[in-house]
Amino acid sequence: MINSQTNMNGLQICNAALIKLGITPIKSFDEKTMESLTAKGLYNIVKQSVLSAHTWSFATYEADLQNNAQNKYQLPNDLRR
Repeated sequence: MINSQTNMNGLQICNAALIKLGITPIKSFDEKTMESLTAKGLYNIVKQSVLSAHTWSFATYEADLQNNAQNKYQLPNDLRR
């Protein structure tokens, strides 16, 4: 049984989704199966989408902002919204 407190890696998360869909779990993202190739292709896209959808306290960090001549601040290049 998987609960919300379980620490899961990407493969385990994808396998949980596959099981819910009634599909056999994969052993690796590097398998040459449609399931593995699809999971590998979608995992990072979906992860970034979920992380960007909310201001998660674990997914934030502080950065020094640079003040320019017009007293405006340049946002960091790696800012995710």
